[in-house]
Amino acid sequence: MLNLKSLKKDIILAPFTTYKIGGPADYFIEVTTKEELSTAILESRNNKIPYFLLGTGANVLIGDKGYRGLVIHNLANNFHFKSKKLIAESGATIADLIEASAEKEL
Repeated sequence: MLNLKSLKKDIILAPFTTYKIGGPADYFIEVTTKEELSTAILESRNNKIPYFLLGTGANVLIGDKGYRGLVIHNLANNFHFKSKKLIAESGATIADLIEASAEKEL
């Protein structure tokens, strides 16, 4: 059994996709940091439970039968600038990165 804080069961995935379709995930978790993301993946692997990383839900079709495993909704969108470099976590959206970069005139 997965030992993750904020783990939910039988969550309908339709609200998390741009097309608003998709059945339930056996397990579902939202992560907001790279550490939470890493923990969720390792926990899933250790328990031999398939996982799927879900970002903004664009270009994703999920069937009515849902997903048998863990859906990790990646909201790890933290980013910062180091000199003229932009360092971003995997959940950062391109739109946010472009806007922040433009504000810095990069």
